Amino acid sequence: MKILIIGATSKTAEAIARNIYSTTNFELALMTREKVFSRDILRIKPIICDYMNPEALKAAVNFIQPQCIVNCVCAENVDECEKDHSKAIALNVTLVENLVSICRIKNIHLISFSSDYVFDGEKGPYSEDARPNPISFYGKTKHIAENTIRTGMMKGTIIRTNVIFGVSSFGKKNFIDFLIDKFEEGKPFGIVGSQFCNPVLTNEIALAVKSAIINSLYGVFHVGGSTYLSRYEIAKHVERIFGYAPEDIENSIINMIPSSELKQVAPRPLRGGLKTEISCDSLGLVFSDFDSALQNYKLQVNMKQKFYENYLI
Repeated sequence: MKILIIGATSKTAEAIARNIYSTTNFELALMTREKVFSRDILRIKPIICDYMNPEALKAAVNFIQPQCIVNCVCAENVDECEKDHSKAIALNVTLVENLVSICRIKNIHLISFSSDYVFDGEKGPYSEDARPNPISFYGKTKHIAENTIRTGMMKGTIIRTNVIFGVSSFGKKNFIDFLIDKFEEGKPFGIVGSQFCNPVLTNEIALAVKSAIINSLYGVFHVGGSTYLSRYEIAKHVERIFGYAPEDIENSIINMIPSSELKQVAPRPLRGGLKTEISCDSLGLVFSDFDSALQNYKLQVNMKQKFYENYLI
């Protein structure tokens, strides 16, 4: 089987490539808009393509002839999406529309990612069949993309995630990295206590993607850690597991602050997050608790387990 990963430099794409390469005999094509990989290796071929150009994308897919396409492209900065609607629509909606058209005609399995931001955050965490009601422009683009896949093709898989963290060969930061940087600075900082989620390590997203490919699973799936907690609680876990916790808890440099203090451009769902029980049954997976995922991430960081950096760059 041949898998095409579009937007191959993302953290999620890197984890998917690492997992599929190391545990299957599938061939991988890694698509980027510019040259970022200096070489290819057995079963992995870098592809340079302006995937925002529909004709170029179609030609590349015709050349590669994949059985499955994994779309990892995303305008993921929520505040920037609120300010630049055209870019958000192009990356989160138009590209998906083009991929649906190509995959429907060529009978290709399409896997694309969405977010708990398709929900309003009033009654989270949310099940797979909960009614979407996005409150940010980012969330609205993700909801439109979901509907495009649902209504436009039979072999479509939507994987919703939230608060993703994982290693990156290209230095792409995540919320855990942000916290570690703050602890390294050693200055007091504030984290909101009113925004809830269930963070997930990219390794576990990769497992879900592989299961969807191998078992030809279509529809909506939720991928999230088994621990539901606030952003402030996330910071306390990171403080402890990465060795920043003071002997006297009162000397912690983390302060809990209200969401209003952040002055974020886009509204956030406060009680977001995803219920995963149904998806775990379908995918044949059990997602890790947050402490276990953090320990895994710490090991990856310390051992420099960066797949692209070690093999392709």
